[in-house]
Amino acid sequence: EKWKGGGLSVFVGGSRGVVRWMDMRGRAQLASYEGHGACVTGIEALDASLFTASDDKTLRAWSVTEGTCLQVYSGHLQSVRCFAVSRQGWMTSGAEDVRVWDMATG
Repeated sequence: EKWKGGGLSVFVGGSRGVVRWMDMRGRAQLASYEGHGACVTGIEALDASLFTASDDKTLRAWSVTEGTCLQVYSGHLQSVRCFAVSRQGWMTSGAEDVRVWDMATG
């Protein structure tokens, strides 16, 4: 897929809640994804979507190519520490609690 940058790009989460898509060949920023209110604690790409977790107690789904937030998943009472997405449309996440999300509806 073109958005993957030939395998030479990475997504990097920051302490200010911003995720950056970086081209490792030229060390250039390709895009940024802004919306979290605190440190990004996890990042996972699936197809043309990007999923992020944060200390702001939320997860977000992003369009990699458009740079827009598609969905905000809120409900955790503490910082999100881990998560996993599936091709079947489900996501699980853990903070002090564990949640299972329908990725289409949140």
